Amino acid sequence: MERRILTGGILFILFLLIPAQTEAQFLKKLKKKAEQKVMDKIERKIDEKLEAVANKAVDKSWNSIFGEEGPSGSVSEEDGGSSGKSSRMKLPFKTTSNVKTEDVYRFNKETVMEIRNSNSSSDEPQIIRMFEGDSDYSGTLFYTPEAKGEETFIVYDYKNEAMVMLMDSEEGTFSFAYEWESTMSTMDEESNENGSAQSALKDFDIIGNKTIEGIKCTGYRNNANGVTTEFWVADENDESLKNMMNANASTKYLRGFPMFGVVGHPILEMKQVDHESGDEIEMKITEINKRSNKSYTMSDYPTIGFN
Repeated sequence: MERRILTGGILFILFLLIPAQTEAQFLKKLKKKAEQKVMDKIERKIDEKLEAVANKAVDKSWNSIFGEEGPSGSVSEEDGGSSGKSSRMKLPFKTTSNVKTEDVYRFNKETVMEIRNSNSSSDEPQIIRMFEGDSDYSGTLFYTPEAKGEETFIVYDYKNEAMVMLMDSEEGTFSFAYEWESTMSTMDEESNENGSAQSALKDFDIIGNKTIEGIKCTGYRNNANGVTTEFWVADENDESLKNMMNANASTKYLRGFPMFGVVGHPILEMKQVDHESGDEIEMKITEINKRSNKSYTMSDYPTIGFN
């Protein structure tokens, strides 16, 4: 009899405990779910903040490399060269959400270019480091005063028709990819339309020969409308060097240079002086390193998408 009473008591206690345990488990799950929602919201806010920072950084680098955008994505040509005009040109880049890129970009040759502009706020030359990979792409590293503490490497992917900006800043590393309407074919067509290099240079006087970084060059000079233009062209064509330089023709540093991309062979030095305004701009190749070893892995640079 006592055993039955004891057993019944235990069952009664267990019966009372079951709802309490069920409620405890429910509250535990509810708390966990609430905590997860809070964490998800925090992560979304962090992602939004990081994306906003990334967008701001890329805008700053974009403006320092390509210039301020105007109507329909155009930029002023007066940023480059010394044309003295404020005409606008359309950049060959288009934002889209599904740009194909390579997994890794490897480069084995480096060409250093210096650009000096009398209108620049800095006495230091603008340094542009161009890198050659295989025939499918090239790259350019920009150090710009406007983007202090940040490094921008641009990949011109000929095969995938993409321009990729790889950003390295205090906030971290990330990338933006754009569709790229390559200017190479356009420049080749213009060069063919104008005939040979001799035809394009018919109004220029030959001023001599010299070797620049191991490359034999011929110099040309022209005086017209109060402006003296002088440049040195490689005697033999270097397709990869020409492609690297032509790929950067949309940057504000090389826009507006006369004859750039028109002469069939790469131009290694160029100087233009406006005798009326006193403005001077000079571009020259200062170093060619054929043993460079540089690579970028896209997974190290998370892509910031376009909505």
